[in-house]
Amino acid sequence: MPRSDRAPPARRQPDLLDWTPPEPVAAFAPEQVRGATLEARIARAVSVALQDCKLTRDEVAARMTGWLGTKVTVNMLNAYASVARGDHPIGLTRFIALVQATGDRRLLELLAEMFGWAAPFSARYPTRPGCKPSSLPCWRGSCGTGWSACSPMA
Repeated sequence: MPRSDRAPPARRQPDLLDWTPPEPVAAFAPEQVRGATLEARIARAVSVALQDCKLTRDEVAARMTGWLGTKVTVNMLNAYASVARGDHPIGLTRFIALVQATGDRRLLELLAEMFGWAAPFSARYPTRPGCKPSSLPCWRGSCGTGWSACSPMA
């Protein structure tokens, strides 16, 4: 049978040349989060995330407050980011709110890498209107928190 008489390839078959490699994992450099204890490593990660964030600490605290529904202050953020304040580690709910407020994926990767995992980031999860596809899903659904857009850190 001549080649011209063949049926076109099925569209379900992906083209190998269309494949693009996945994005590299966003992670903190090891020297950025070096610490003697887990609490120290997390405090350093919080500190770096806040330093690299384009938002002020006041704005991050306000976003966390709006998302959680409980007051988060700049003094609390400063304590969470301080290795010297070992008596004031960040709790899980506030850690999640910090990730949501800053959009810093490296915070999630820090936790995942302790187990030998990588934190997956996918556009398939629903996000707030106006968010970039890689942003975290909105916990409150309608995002009636007054945020005008997603965090600049994506």
